[in-house]
Amino acid sequence: MICNLQRYATHDGPGIRTVVFMKGCSLSCRWCQNPESRSRSLDLLYDERLCTQGCQRCTQQSSCFKREDNTSAVTILRHGLTENEMRLAADACPSGAISLCGNEMDAEQIMAQVRRDKAFYQRSCIDSIKLITDTKLGNKWDRLGESGIKTRSGTACRELKLSRPLSL
Repeated sequence: MICNLQRYATHDGPGIRTVVFMKGCSLSCRWCQNPESRSRSLDLLYDERLCTQGCQRCTQQSSCFKREDNTSAVTILRHGLTENEMRLAADACPSGAISLCGNEMDAEQIMAQVRRDKAFYQRSCIDSIKLITDTKLGNKWDRLGESGIKTRSGTACRELKLSRPLSL
């Protein structure tokens, strides 16, 4: 399950890359910038700043969403929330205050997304795909080397460098 697939990433060094943030990190670093990536399952995110006052759409989807009055924030009773209720609430939220973190994708689906930016990679000075993940993926990504992709592993980060010319 992935947390996010960030296309056209340029801020981590020279060149254009695609960064795939995986869910299920077991490191629990105190300085973690993506705590929503720790769980291996789908997560519900709530941003109170985006929540529209008076809106009751999420509360109509499940009794796990409560709003005391039209001006208060939504209270979410997460222990009883099912995956289906999370999806319904996120779909019903007009402002995006309720969203989901997690998307099931296999290696082929991820690479299909990466291939969409092939032209950018070919013109970039350093081409790479970073997979932020724990090491439990093991050899799953090693077979990507057959597509002209070189792998380099670390403890919590696996970075795939695309070699030139790129033949995706």
